[in-house]
Amino acid sequence: MARTSHHQPRSPNPPLPRLHGERVERRTPPARDRVNIRLPRTAWLAVHDEAGRHGDIEVGGGLYGARDSGAIRVSEATTAVRNQRAASALLDNNAIVDRDRWYERNFPDRPSRRAGEIGTWHTHPSGGGEPSPSDLATWLSAYDAINAHRSLGHYLGIIATPTITENRDCEKVLTWAQPELHAWAVTRDDHGCAVYEPAILERTR
Repeated sequence: MARTSHHQPRSPNPPLPRLHGERVERRTPPARDRVNIRLPRTAWLAVHDEAGRHGDIEVGGGLYGARDSGAIRVSEATTAVRNQRAASALLDNNAIVDRDRWYERNFPDRPSRRAGEIGTWHTHPSGGGEPSPSDLATWLSAYDAINAHRSLGHYLGIIATPTITENRDCEKVLTWAQPELHAWAVTRDDHGCAVYEPAILERTR
C-alpha cells in the first residue's frame, strides 16, 4: 500500500516529555551498551502483515518472550485482533498476570523461565519512529505494572513506520512494502527515574 506523503517529519530532538508530571529522560548509550532485541521471522512477519493490511489506520499488539543470554528474545508478536488485551494501554497487576498466563497457555513450547509480556508494538502510519508522550506513558505504565510481580529489566516498544519512495510521477509516497521497525526500551534507573533509549533490533530465524 502506498500513498502520497504530506506529513511533516517529527523533530529528531523533541523536548523531554513529562508523564503525569514525571520527567522522562532520553538517553543514547553507545551501541555496545544498548538493549539488544532478537526478533524472529515469525514475529517480524506478524507486524509486517498487520501494518500492511491496515495502512493508514494505527494498529498494534503485544510482544512476548524473555531475556536470553544477555539479549531480550521475542518469541511471539500478537495483534489486537487476535488478543484484544495485548494492546491495552491501561494496565494493572492482575491484567499482567492474566496476560502472562494467556501466553503460557497458548504457547506452551516457548521458553517459560521468566517469560511473559515484554513489550508492545504499534504503527505510526504518517511516519516518524520516535515515541510520542502517549507511547512513553503506555510503556512506562506497563513496565511498572509488570515489575510489581516479576522482575523486568526493560519494557520494549517497537514502532513500525512506512518507507518513503517515489512513484511514477516522482512524488514522494509512503509504502508498507518494507516497513521500518524502530526499537525502544524504557526502564527506571537506580534512583527510580524514568528513562527511555533506542535499542538494537536483530532479526533472527
